[in-house]
Amino acid sequence: MSGTDSLSPETYTGLTVVLIVPTSPFQPWMAERTWQIARLAASRKRRVALIDLSLRDPVLHEQLDTPVAMGIADVFARDVPISDAAQKDTVESLHFLAAGKAVERPGEVWGHERWGRLASGFENEHALLMAF
Repeated sequence: MSGTDSLSPETYTGLTVVLIVPTSPFQPWMAERTWQIARLAASRKRRVALIDLSLRDPVLHEQLDTPVAMGIADVFARDVPISDAAQKDTVESLHFLAAGKAVERPGEVWGHERWGRLASGFENEHALLMAF
């Protein structure tokens, strides 16, 4: 995707989970575009969670003005409630989960059994989970 000009909040209607896969080697640019997409998806008050799954080289937190204490790796590794790790964005209905503390085996987070329950919860609430 080269930009967000052709997207609208309706792009995500009916979707529960969206995976954003970086196609550019310019990670800061991809992080900025990802935040734009997430804010667009949340612009009509739909609840959206943006999760940074780039556990080896996280970049989404660099777009924030506030420090990040916990993230998705902490949620799954220590069974922390997702609400404890989520940060509110400037767009009221958008929450962000950073990558969290470094993990030795990122595959354990990416393949964690809790993803199914998490996706079901988002579907039940008509919310959108966006993973980078």
